Amino acid sequence: MLKSLDTLIGLAVVMTVMSLLVTVITQMISALLGLRGRNLADALVILFHQLDPDLKKTGGTVARRLAHAVLTHPMISDSTLSMCKKRPLWWKLASAIRPTELEQVLTDLAEGTAEAVTPEARGEEVKDTARRVLNRVQTAREASAAALASLNPEAARLVSRAEENATAAFDRTRISAGRKVDQFEKLFGSVQDRAQQWFTMHARVWTIIASLLLALVTQLDLFYLFGRLSSDPALRAGLISRVEGTEQTATNFLQAVDPASGIVSANVVPALKAQHPGIGAQLDNMPSLPSLQAVERWIRWHLAEDPQVDAIIADYRTEAQRQTAENVRAWQQRLEAFGRDVGDAGLPILPSPYPNVFKGEWTWLHLLGMLSGAALLSLGAPFWFNALKGLASLRPLLAQQIDKEADRTSKASA
Repeated sequence: MLKSLDTLIGLAVVMTVMSLLVTVITQMISALLGLRGRNLADALVILFHQLDPDLKKTGGTVARRLAHAVLTHPMISDSTLSMCKKRPLWWKLASAIRPTELEQVLTDLAEGTAEAVTPEARGEEVKDTARRVLNRVQTAREASAAALASLNPEAARLVSRAEENATAAFDRTRISAGRKVDQFEKLFGSVQDRAQQWFTMHARVWTIIASLLLALVTQLDLFYLFGRLSSDPALRAGLISRVEGTEQTATNFLQAVDPASGIVSANVVPALKAQHPGIGAQLDNMPSLPSLQAVERWIRWHLAEDPQVDAIIADYRTEAQRQTAENVRAWQQRLEAFGRDVGDAGLPILPSPYPNVFKGEWTWLHLLGMLSGAALLSLGAPFWFNALKGLASLRPLLAQQIDKEADRTSKASA
């Protein structure tokens, strides 16, 4: 029984290290392809179509050019390449934007003050589209202001009524005014959520691709690995001795690359305070939350009265993404060194000699084993980290139970 558990623990150690490398590869691909900026551009296209349904008649071409013009504006783009004309467009796209910034850039584009910023911003068609979208936003603002203003005289009249009747009348007035409330903020928040969901989906696809590539390059044959762990006690002992180090490494890495973690928040909050001094100490006790959306909801709840709450949330998102990108780059070499250390236990990352596909050393069973290894890798680093912790916590209990059984057997035989 203990041998089987040790085999599973050894497997979890190897898969945890490999899955951390997959996470690094996925993050690098995400940055190289500008996935966040591309998904945000797609979300802005949807927003423009919602604000001006006539844009759908153009097949989305003009709306996409306008979205690219917005996200490559130097005031918005968080890329150092925003002014470089010879770099791929997706490297210049901003990964986050505030509602106020969107309105300002649309104003610049509509007035022609941003014409020379990027080729996507040029042309009367884009300017006209920016004017139309901006006009829809401003019209909604005026409707919202009128609806809110209509509540003031109604509220004064309600003061003299009985409490129950006043409440009912006020609710009717509020519902009537709510029908005119500006939808721009709601639409903007909705498309930001869609952009994050699309990014998560695309990142998941690239995680599967990276898992497959890493399994093929490293010859991660699940069948061979399991058989080797089952038959080699020295290999099992070497990997088990590295369980604690693997757990600590995985913990630090996963916290460093999670925008919602307490470690990232601890670095982001001081930057937010510098940009928004009015925050004070309201965000100092931000906990570790399961997602970036949960963090943004937490901020909105605690800063509900702050008129700059949308700007603060957008700045948090941008700064958290920048911090996690830096953390990934910082951890890349450390994970490679740690992988070599695990390989010193008797299972190197790259086999030597390397199997030659042209000499028939890649059999169908070997290929199936690598595909199985890739499938398990695609489960992700958090899965294997939790699996390793669970299996490692069982080992002392099982060893203690085996020792008790051995003592009872020896006493009975005596």
